Amino acid sequence: MVRHYRFLSGLALCAGLLMSTQAHAIDPSGTAVAVVQATNASGPGGSRMLGDAQPVFGGDRIATGSIGQAQILFKDNTRLVVGSNSSVVIDRFVLTDTGSKAGATMRFARGAFRFIGSGGDGNTGYNLQTPTATIGIRSTEFDIAVSPRGTAVLVFDGAVQVCNRVSGKCATIDRSCGAVIAENNGALHLPESGGETAQLINTSFPLAGNQSGLRRDFRVRTTGCRGADGTDRNDKPKLQKTFRAPAPEPEPEPHCGYSQKKGYRSEASFQAASFSAKGEKSAKAEKKSEKKAKKQTRKKSKKGKKGRKGGKRG
Repeated sequence: MVRHYRFLSGLALCAGLLMSTQAHAIDPSGTAVAVVQATNASGPGGSRMLGDAQPVFGGDRIATGSIGQAQILFKDNTRLVVGSNSSVVIDRFVLTDTGSKAGATMRFARGAFRFIGSGGDGNTGYNLQTPTATIGIRSTEFDIAVSPRGTAVLVFDGAVQVCNRVSGKCATIDRSCGAVIAENNGALHLPESGGETAQLINTSFPLAGNQSGLRRDFRVRTTGCRGADGTDRNDKPKLQKTFRAPAPEPEPEPHCGYSQKKGYRSEASFQAASFSAKGEKSAKAEKKSEKKAKKQTRKKSKKGKKGRKGGKRG
């Protein structure tokens, strides 16, 4: 009888431990605070249509339809936006008893996403993966776009290291509106101009292009990340200043022996040089005529003197 009682009590204890372990295993990692249908979740919490204020668990796969969207707030205050036609697996999310993070892994399969860190260096334990990239972060704000070309990352604040999983090449983006693409062929491509970045934003980052559907705590400061529509990414019109370059001065045509090589930059300066040359010639001619007139005057005066002397002698 005593043995039977011990067996029952041991069985009850094991059952209690098992239930406790299961309850701890399905402890939610966060909450979906704003959801646009259709958004589905499947994992430890079962297959379900995700809605507002519903829990999200470690191990859940979240997938959205053509107009679906999910804004998720995790226990450590990290925020994640899952855009339309997107899929992500919150593979592992572990918190210690004190609430600090021991580890978190997310695998982005396809689509558009926004990640907003919790502050400080708390997000260094996050491991973010896509089919072509591994993303290492500090407390930061950035968008991810996973497409057939590869993985594009657009940084708004903080620093992000993106490594191509094919080639192992890495790049660190630590400036606002900085972008990088980890391509399927192993290359890391950084946009070379603002125009290329703007085109990338318009084609690959819908969450940066329009934040009106997001809660304020899921929006980011995107001033300076402009699209081809001529607006800031904070949806305020941006004034464009246009400057008209002055028309270049015409080069002087060769004239009177003066060529362009002599450094005459304008027609006015060329004419001034011509007039000065003419002045010099006329001055020389005048001097020459004056000398000639003086010479003739001297000759006449000499002849007059000789005539007067001959008259006296006769």
